[in-house]
Amino acid sequence: MAQVTIKQYYRFSIECSKPYVVTAPVGQVVYSLKINNEGNGLDKFIFDIGNMESLTKKQFTVQLSTTSIEIAERESENIRLTVSTPMEFLIFYKNELDAIQLVVKSYGAVNVAGLPLEEKYFVYIRQKGSHIPGFEMTYTMIALAALAGIMGGIWSRSPRRRRK
Repeated sequence: MAQVTIKQYYRFSIECSKPYVVTAPVGQVVYSLKINNEGNGLDKFIFDIGNMESLTKKQFTVQLSTTSIEIAERESENIRLTVSTPMEFLIFYKNELDAIQLVVKSYGAVNVAGLPLEEKYFVYIRQKGSHIPGFEMTYTMIALAALAGIMGGIWSRSPRRRRK
């Protein structure tokens, strides 16, 4: 009887159903990320945001639901990445794309130098629109339409208009 020993191997993948999201300025987006352990053993994963410094300078708020997780062989776990866009006063239309870099380290998989296997995964957020604190766009459009109607009525009743 022959005995076959399979050496332990590590492999993982990351999935996101919507890696590109469009939101209004001063919005919040929650990404659901699925981490798949495709190896044949338990693996520990550590998560970090690779470009946190540049996002913080732009006044983004980025939070992970967890910074580490253990996943059994051939199993999957979900983590959440919550991104809040900057609170800013925008009279003019904004159309800006930002990338959030998720860094995933596998501590089961060790490379030749003895360091954990590291992969980078990007999700994207596009801010489109304008924002004036205290003014919701729907209410602003209704107010502008009402004002245009009132001004049109006043103009049509003006004495200069009647002379013609």
